[in-house]
Amino acid sequence: MKAVQIVFQNPDSALNRVRSVGQIIGRALYKLAHLSAARKDDRLHELMTAVTLEDRYVDAFPRQLSGA
Repeated sequence: MKAVQIVFQNPDSALNRVRSVGQIIGRALYKLAHLSAARKDDRLHELMTAVTLEDRYVDAFPRQLSGA
């Protein structure tokens, strides 16, 4: 059984402020999906594309996503 976590709309209070979007999602992919580093990066790109978040946001911090 896989775990599911709610991500609330306010990125400043729901996400770790010192980690980038790529680090936050990448950690979840590593911990929950047990993906290798190469596969993790591919899956991260797939997920960002699926939610229409441009690749330039992979290095952005949660506070920078407001209105993105």
